[in-house]
Amino acid sequence: MQKLLDLKHWQLFTLAFGIPFLGQIIIMFVVFKRIIDNAIVGNGDPNIVFDIYATLFPLMAIPMLFLVVIYLWQNAIVNKAAEMVEEYSPKMMLYRVCLYFPFAFVIIYFVAFGWFFGALGESMADPASMGPPSEFILSALIFVPIGLLSFVAQVYAILETGRAAKTLIENRRTTYSESAIEIILVWFNFIGVWILQPKFAKARKRDSYLEELS
Repeated sequence: MQKLLDLKHWQLFTLAFGIPFLGQIIIMFVVFKRIIDNAIVGNGDPNIVFDIYATLFPLMAIPMLFLVVIYLWQNAIVNKAAEMVEEYSPKMMLYRVCLYFPFAFVIIYFVAFGWFFGALGESMADPASMGPPSEFILSALIFVPIGLLSFVAQVYAILETGRAAKTLIENRRTTYSESAIEIILVWFNFIGVWILQPKFAKARKRDSYLEELS
């Protein structure tokens, strides 16, 4: 994970965002192409659309796996800050749970949407096969609270990562209020990697120089 801090900003951006974006574009192109082909040369069955989404929507979770790079990058920031600044001692177990839980939820979300489209297609083709509304209500009752919990966890992880980034850059323990800019950059990480990564490189050079002097 620490090696992620050694990457150039453009390398990190490509690995974390470029590949997932390209993968999703390809998958969406395949989806719409199959829909258009069905409308032009097929029998025009509208239910085929739901079948296509049920099959391909979970595949969108595959390029999303590359987003784990940005989570590992955030974890590396906190680890490095804790290593370099003795006064900075975050609750690592809580932080890691809050960091990775939203990522796992997103993957499950994409898979669950595939199931939803499949069930919707089956119910439109054969209304008698539709399950009771309680199944959909139960799913909503499960996913909504977990989604809210995931959001709260993500906010905490972003706050702590931003504070760690400021701590690493300044080489001293900082507060959340001092780290407002870094927190925003971590939140909008597709922009933040371009600004924070060069600062981390300067901080590493500074630390290496201080070690040589000592």
